[in-house]
Amino acid sequence: MLLILAGVTINSVVGSDSVIKKSKIAVNVSKNESEEKEKSIENLENVIDENVNETQEKYLKSGEYASNTDMYSDGTSLAVIPAGFTVSGMASENKISSGLVIYKGDLSKANWETGKDSSKNDIKRTYNQYVWIPCNESDYKRTEWGVEEDNGSKASRDEATLATNVTLSDYDKGNGIKETILTDIVNQISSEKNSVKKYGGFYIGRYEVGEGNVISQYKEPSASLKWSEAYTNAKNIDVGSASVSYLSSSYARDTALNFIQNNSEFKTYASSRSNGSNGADINENWQDKSVKYTDAKGVSKTKAAGTATRLQTGVTTAKCNIYDMGGNVTEFTTELNPLTNGDNDATVVRRGGYYNYNNGDPAGHRLDTDSAYYYSGTGFRATLFIQ
Repeated sequence: MLLILAGVTINSVVGSDSVIKKSKIAVNVSKNESEEKEKSIENLENVIDENVNETQEKYLKSGEYASNTDMYSDGTSLAVIPAGFTVSGMASENKISSGLVIYKGDLSKANWETGKDSSKNDIKRTYNQYVWIPCNESDYKRTEWGVEEDNGSKASRDEATLATNVTLSDYDKGNGIKETILTDIVNQISSEKNSVKKYGGFYIGRYEVGEGNVISQYKEPSASLKWSEAYTNAKNIDVGSASVSYLSSSYARDTALNFIQNNSEFKTYASSRSNGSNGADINENWQDKSVKYTDAKGVSKTKAAGTATRLQTGVTTAKCNIYDMGGNVTEFTTELNPLTNGDNDATVVRRGGYYNYNNGDPAGHRLDTDSAYYYSGTGFRATLFIQ
């Protein structure tokens, strides 16, 4: 019995179907599988490298024109460039974190060192300009900083709710604010949110809109117009077929202000008119502040404190390449307060401060007025959303 058991054991260990043989086979199989896995991983890495390199080559570079809506990489981050626009070729304007600038039109042959297009026109004075505000759905939101109050009622209403529980007066209707416009604004906010979700950001006008409905430097701000006129004019700015232009919403403005505060030395820009956190002068145009600037002829000037002088677009200090969200002229937005106080004097909300008011308000402030209001110190800013 013992001999039989011994024979069985020996055979199971060293026989043709033995444990040792099976172990050797298993080792070989494992070795072969390991080699196959290594080959697969190597092949996958090659495919990834090829695809990444191919994608990188397809990214637009600074100074390039987008004939179709395309992606731009600054080496660190990505931005979507709408068809019909050129990525700035200036080193101070092509970094996403510090304010990526795009120009409407084909400037692929421009001389970015001199700032001239192929016809020797000054680029900043000739073409509409926008700044990319990278954000996701959760970043795209309204923020309340200083808010004017009238008899305990705030000059603040979420325009996404304008189509509900709102009664327009005949006075407001007579000044161009119709029920259809309220519905249009609600739809605008929904469209803006969808665009942000799809493209990871939006564009805001680099300057206050200038006379002639342009967004370029050294223009007189488009002011002395009613809210309804600003609303219509903003929608009529040419942004091409791939994008849509709007009067800035409170969502867009507040998200842009947060972007500035998070990516520049002006950490309290929305709520304060004081210097930036590193001592940098805000240098924005309020009546009680002095302003240093260079005029359209290249002459250095200083507007003295206590002087009410409206300045042209783009001459003060830029914040992430965006100008004058705090001063120069207050700006209409799509934020409205119909019948806030039971009358007509608080329907329209303006943002920021203006040149002809002592102790002017900072960029995030809200103040209201009636729908017929127009003044040389109130204009508007436009936004661009990719469709």
